Amino acid sequence: MTKLRATMDARVRLARASALQVALVALFTLFTAGASAQDSWDARRAKLGSKEEPYRILVDKVLMASNDWVMTPEHVAEIKAAGFNVVVPRTGADENERVERVARMAMEQGLFYMPWIRGTRVETGDLKLRATDELGRTGSLASPNADALWNYWRDRILFYARLSREVPSVLGVFLDFENYDRVKIGGGMCYTLSYDEPILRQFAQARGLSLPDPLPANRAEWLEKQGLSKAFEEFQVGRWRERARKLRQEVDALNPRFQFVVYPATHSLFIREVVWREWHTKQAPLIMAEVDTYWRHEYDLADALERLRQIMIKAREALDQVDPAIRYMAGLDPIVSGANPEFEGKSAVLGAEFGHGYWVFYEGPDYHKDHPEYFRWFKRANDHIARRDYSLWRQPAETPNPFDAAVEDKARAVAGAKLVPFNAADPVPQDALERGFIHRTEATYQVLLKQGERLRGELVALQLAHLRHPSVMAIVSPSGKLLTTVRAEVGKPVPIDLVAPEEGVYGIAVSSGRARGQLKLQNRYVSL
Repeated sequence: MTKLRATMDARVRLARASALQVALVALFTLFTAGASAQDSWDARRAKLGSKEEPYRILVDKVLMASNDWVMTPEHVAEIKAAGFNVVVPRTGADENERVERVARMAMEQGLFYMPWIRGTRVETGDLKLRATDELGRTGSLASPNADALWNYWRDRILFYARLSREVPSVLGVFLDFENYDRVKIGGGMCYTLSYDEPILRQFAQARGLSLPDPLPANRAEWLEKQGLSKAFEEFQVGRWRERARKLRQEVDALNPRFQFVVYPATHSLFIREVVWREWHTKQAPLIMAEVDTYWRHEYDLADALERLRQIMIKAREALDQVDPAIRYMAGLDPIVSGANPEFEGKSAVLGAEFGHGYWVFYEGPDYHKDHPEYFRWFKRANDHIARRDYSLWRQPAETPNPFDAAVEDKARAVAGAKLVPFNAADPVPQDALERGFIHRTEATYQVLLKQGERLRGELVALQLAHLRHPSVMAIVSPSGKLLTTVRAEVGKPVPIDLVAPEEGVYGIAVSSGRARGQLKLQNRYVSL
């Protein structure tokens, strides 16, 4: 009996040992798999922004808008299929659950994720805590010196940094410093110096000064008379830098690889003096997001893209003076005039060649209408970028010029409308039959013609400073039919001679980019 019990005890010990071994092997396998997955994300993060893997960031307002502003796994899969490597939902960054949900969706698809927050906050209470100009005027935005603004950034960004340790797809945070306030204190991008009362009093206390009571009508002028303008700027910027440095250090304590993407790239005192200098580290390079590459002013696609290239070169030179390791991306926005799918796709390739990639503020397209064409061009662009083939942006235009369609629409909008003619019995001076209308950027005209009457005149493009944009004109009949499109280059006027196919009011629209143009008409009944 004793021998049988000993045998059974030995078998139990052996079974327990085997179970323990299995558990340890399973635990080791799970640990190494998790470590391997983390290593994979770290390796991918290290490649981001290189020529091998430029940033291809989509800030989405189109896909989400089609689903009541909720991003779905299908949306994330579609974004990945188009060749993007970072997804940024435009909304939801203040809701922790939404942030984590989309971050995990991105992780499942192998995409990086960033929440988008504004670099501004509305101050609904004390006016003294708002951004203030030198005359004491305020809008609704909090001062860049206000604790509430900095506390908001700290609360949000540290949450994202903590989440990034658990969800490795969280690349960092995307900060938007555009001034969306109706009263734009300091201009279109934040921030310039604020002359709010608290910062003035803190400066005065630090300098041992007494401030006038009430404060001067022109606060900047008062500081200048005291010889303190430079000192006030250094004091305020110094405080910004101190607070920004502390925030970066707190982020580093959580995740030293957590990155800041900041929009715009160069446009404000705060960005140049604080962001460039305090939110960039060797482990987490700062990424600047350009805005000036949004716009297409030129009629010719090649000219527009060349201007974007020059913008990128100039911005890169400015960043290099601070730190050549700061990263820089071209910015795209389909909602702006002239930004058709081809322009967006070719701009993306250009951004990858002359910067660290590109980002898209994806607004304007309708998800069920023109969105597929935009994504087709982005997929084509991203395929070129993946091959390091940057030739696409140098190729001739393939699709109709969007400015032709725009000027046609404007002409059609005024065609066929009622126009009361002058008294036909009144004699018309000869010089009045050679009217010359000069416009800046664009203009529309109405001309009353009888059937068979000739529309005669001349289209002229005029240089404005260094701008030599062509003038493009569309003529639409009273029934809405496009009759002709005319283009004139600077120094090369184009004659107009057209027979009216029907009686009524003809619409004419002229666009001259950012320059000037002139339309000379010899017909009697013209309305500008």
